[in-house]
Amino acid sequence: MKKLINAVENVVREQLQGMAAAHPELRVSIDPHFVCRKEIPQGKVAIVSGGGSGHEPMHGGFVGHGMLDGACPGEVFTSPTPDQMYECAKAVDRGAGVLFIVKNYTGDVMNFETAAELCHADGVKVQNILIDDDVAVKDSLYTAGRRGVGTTVLAEKIVGAAAEAGYDLGQVRRPVPQGEPVWPLHGHGADPVHRARRRQAHLRTGRERDRNRHRHPRRTGHPARPHEARG
Repeated sequence: MKKLINAVENVVREQLQGMAAAHPELRVSIDPHFVCRKEIPQGKVAIVSGGGSGHEPMHGGFVGHGMLDGACPGEVFTSPTPDQMYECAKAVDRGAGVLFIVKNYTGDVMNFETAAELCHADGVKVQNILIDDDVAVKDSLYTAGRRGVGTTVLAEKIVGAAAEAGYDLGQVRRPVPQGEPVWPLHGHGADPVHRARRRQAHLRTGRERDRNRHRHPRRTGHPARPHEARG
């Protein structure tokens, strides 16, 4: 058994319902999907992030004091929609603006940009931080550049602490470098499908080698016993 789920189409909804039951200090919205703190001080910069479900605790598990004020879980391995981010941003805004932490995936980038435009139209100040720290795919032809991986949670801790300390929107954003050729820290993601294929190939090669050793014992470098030769 790999997973404990009732139905694929209900996974995210049921996860949110479970989170609401376990964490009364959070506000959990089922439609659209988002999670946010109930108690956010007035005048505090709000920190919001999001991404596809299926690799928890990102991001709903990091909503709390000194971290995220809101998180938007998409469907499994799917970016959240602009409506989710827009509604979440409005729910957490306390007049000082909202900072989006965006991982460098095409869907996330586009949807967060759309949500920011909707927020600006409503008079909500929004800035974003793009996380692109994955050194494994710096020059990949199959991604939008470096993906956002391990540094995401560090950025959330850094800017979350700055926001909690009362810094304004520009100051909160400043500690995380943007457009720099070298990040202070890097993440290294790998494709689990490729790893699994390599592992299967390794096991298959090992099984074939064992079979050949049994069938042709002289190849091992040791003389064969009579009963081995007959087998």
